[in-house]
Amino acid sequence: KTISEKYFAQYGKGYFVKLLAERIRQSGNNATGITGIRSPDDVSILRQAFGPDFILIDVFVTNDRARFDRMQKRAQARDPKSLEQFLAQDRAEEELFHVKVAEKMADFTLSNDASLEDLHRAIADVFKGVFK
Repeated sequence: KTISEKYFAQYGKGYFVKLLAERIRQSGNNATGITGIRSPDDVSILRQAFGPDFILIDVFVTNDRARFDRMQKRAQARDPKSLEQFLAQDRAEEELFHVKVAEKMADFTLSNDASLEDLHRAIADVFKGVFK
């Protein structure tokens, strides 16, 4: 949280996403997937940068314990060590980024409550519908 706050104070909200959008433009790729879009500012910057070519998919897990357990399996040193710390981090990120507002801006919403294969199938269905 403190890194984001420092950069936002110095360079403005959406700083990291602006850098990312520029890198995507310079790459020349026809399609790019981005994870970790959190704020309405992020969404607005990407919509402005890519227009109708930008598609936001909100992928959610309804069970906090399942989200925490999945995070624990990834075993990153920076991850919270308890469910309580995990939920406190969620609250802090909501306060800083307004994640729920950004989620409501999504073009598509997909559940990730089942298996990874089910999620992949749902994503493929979205792309089939978009890229007919």
